[in-house]
Amino acid sequence: MPKLIEEAGDVAQWVQDKQALEVQLSLELVDCFNKPDLIGPLRAAAGRALDEMIVSANAEAKVLGALKEKVKKEKEGMKLLTRETFTTAPAPKGTKKSEPAGKKITDVKADDPVPGLVALHDDVQSFDCQECSDVIRLYGEFVEGVGPIAKDLTEKFKKLYDQIDTKKKDVQKGGADVWNTEFREGKEIINPKTKKKYDFGRHRVNAKGQYDELLKPEKALDLVSVQQFLGTMKGGQSIWSLKDTSTINKMDQLFGLVPASDISGTTTDTIFFLQRFLGANVMGKFDHVFYMLPLATIVAGAHHSTLEVALPLAQSGILNYRIGYYDTLMPVKRTSHPGVKLVDAVLKAAQKDPRNRQMLVFYSEPKKIAGCYQFTGNESSWLKFCEATSAMNLCQKSPVWPTKKDVYKLILENKLA
Repeated sequence: MPKLIEEAGDVAQWVQDKQALEVQLSLELVDCFNKPDLIGPLRAAAGRALDEMIVSANAEAKVLGALKEKVKKEKEGMKLLTRETFTTAPAPKGTKKSEPAGKKITDVKADDPVPGLVALHDDVQSFDCQECSDVIRLYGEFVEGVGPIAKDLTEKFKKLYDQIDTKKKDVQKGGADVWNTEFREGKEIINPKTKKKYDFGRHRVNAKGQYDELLKPEKALDLVSVQQFLGTMKGGQSIWSLKDTSTINKMDQLFGLVPASDISGTTTDTIFFLQRFLGANVMGKFDHVFYMLPLATIVAGAHHSTLEVALPLAQSGILNYRIGYYDTLMPVKRTSHPGVKLVDAVLKAAQKDPRNRQMLVFYSEPKKIAGCYQFTGNESSWLKFCEATSAMNLCQKSPVWPTKKDVYKLILENKLA
């Protein structure tokens, strides 16, 4: 039987410790992906994607319009688009914002982002992995903008973007039971099996500005949780808030993980992007270790949590993640690529870290931790229970704030005792 811990203060601290460990892990993975063996191919792939956006926008007015909208949408939260290279790119001659020869202007991307992207393309060899990840995010948004208008493009681009948009959507599979994306837009959809609204899935609400108060200088010492710290980083976690019905939120509270922005669509964009622009086209045979990029950049950028990134990777069969067992974040197809050794060492260190406690948390009331059941981490039944995709299915129907009785029942039903 797992050990019952009812010192609420201790367990609350353990939860914070584990959340901090996962943030630290992402930062250490960022360091790995900035090493030459990994950053080189990523820069090459980013350059190929930037080149495609530039050529397409220059050739098709409708594509340029779609690109403008996506740049406008993403410019606040994307490190790449705050680079001076982008913001001070000279406007094309003959435009309304053109200046005397030799003089640079700012914010030309509001009218035409192409000059800025050209400047970035020329500067791509200085990108770090987070800026490469931003290219992935922008390209994913770009395809979403161009795909729907593909029928209005010339034959060359119509065929290209019909195929790209289809491939991108094929990667993001899992069904409404998992993604349920319409819910967050206020269009709550009906479960065809029960004929009722889904009470699980990808359920979040836009809460932009929810951490603005904590960003004030006088509030700097008021940060009391890992979640608040991440929220002040102005990533996706500062914009989205999980609903109680979110399956991810239920998992977060049960396992003591960071509540963030729900399952990551950008991770599936990354899978698609790497298959398209890396593959066998850059520096030899493609290695699956590159699929771990979002576990570094998206998590360290405070857009999503480790769990929210690991789940779509697991759904795609790239890895078989067990919650809290960080060595299982390594893709199933292991190789002798030099980057694998770097990443593997970081994962194993996090796995052995004393802050990595295996536990199921229970509550006396919403958001108030009352204790936990702690496992040694070696129980075979516990190892099976922690498989992320299985736990996701199990937690669809579990309460978001489980009581001691709820968790005890869960232990018995899953033979964890």
